[in-house]
Amino acid sequence: MSEAALRISTRAASSLTDEVLVSRLRSGDRSAGEELIRRHHEPLLRYLTRLGGSAHLAEELVQQTWISVLEHLDQFR
Repeated sequence: MSEAALRISTRAASSLTDEVLVSRLRSGDRSAGEELIRRHHEPLLRYLTRLGGSAHLAEELVQQTWISVLEHLDQFR
């Protein structure tokens, strides 16, 4: 399937569960990954900033979290 055929619109993506988005991301749909990041980046950043008190450190931790998610995508259920 072509990348264009796999891509989903932002509106359609917002109605999908995280599980469906992870499945689509595993299949190569980068827009599914973009939607997961859109959904979870800010809440995670706010949480880590409150936890550690440093916005800069929190942003670095969020970036490392997303890298880890992508590196271990095959292990998510």
